[in-house]
Amino acid sequence: MRLATRMTIAIGGAAVLLFGGEAVLDLQEEESDLKAVAVRETQLLGRVLQKAFRDALRDKQIEDVAATLAALTSVEPTVAIFVYDEEGAVVATSKGAQPSKATDGLALRGRSSQTPIWEFDSEDAPTRLRLAIRLRQESVGQSSAIVLERPLNELQ
Repeated sequence: MRLATRMTIAIGGAAVLLFGGEAVLDLQEEESDLKAVAVRETQLLGRVLQKAFRDALRDKQIEDVAATLAALTSVEPTVAIFVYDEEGAVVATSKGAQPSKATDGLALRGRSSQTPIWEFDSEDAPTRLRLAIRLRQESVGQSSAIVLERPLNELQ
């Protein structure tokens, strides 16, 4: 094999490795950026709902919570919203939402946390983002919480 042919193959192989490596890094960065945007958007929605539900739960006006959830379903139907009382029972959900063990477990952790807790259902190929925010502390050790569960179709 001639030297020119070997050099062409070596340079071509190096170029493929460089461009392929850069493409992989770009894809990982893009996925990370999309996850960060999804978390920020979900936290914003959670904070807004936290403010809206806090007073309604304090005054035991569950019908206000239900009305807010019904109005939100028409705006953002893919987000499942669960409202937990201070005993950990689900008192309201968005239309069609069914709590899972993962949702209940996150609500339990969210009820005791000062900061929002978010998690993806799997780190390798996440399909859902869950966010738990404590609504208000009724007494020591007893807090209500809200959990939002959002599909991540845009990451696939």
